[in-house]
Amino acid sequence: MKMKNIMLHIAVGLGIGSVVSTVCIALMEGVDGTLFQVFAWLFASALYGAVSLIYDTDFWPLPLQIAVHLALCLFITLITAWKLGYAEHFGILALRIMPSFLIIYFAVSVILFAANHRRARQINEKLR
Repeated sequence: MKMKNIMLHIAVGLGIGSVVSTVCIALMEGVDGTLFQVFAWLFASALYGAVSLIYDTDFWPLPLQIAVHLALCLFITLITAWKLGYAEHFGILALRIMPSFLIIYFAVSVILFAANHRRARQINEKLR
């Protein structure tokens, strides 16, 4: 894989993650250590972007790519939230984070799917 492609995915992850992270920090009851939280979630966002490289491979079917991507993003989210001390017990943390994570993951996925579908349609129209 080319470094440019890797950096593009990391930048996209940072872009999407910075917006989502800001909203999540506001919803997580407090702003103590906000700067540390911002850096932690931006790092997580870069990891989300790097994990998204899975979609650039052809050796796995799309449903498997989605499942692996979702699992890795959830893992990154839970570990980041755990390290930031969002709950005393990991089970409680998972129960608190999972609904928000799944809603955000689904919303971002739908938006990206729609944008990619639109771009593909535009390219196909230009080729006609």
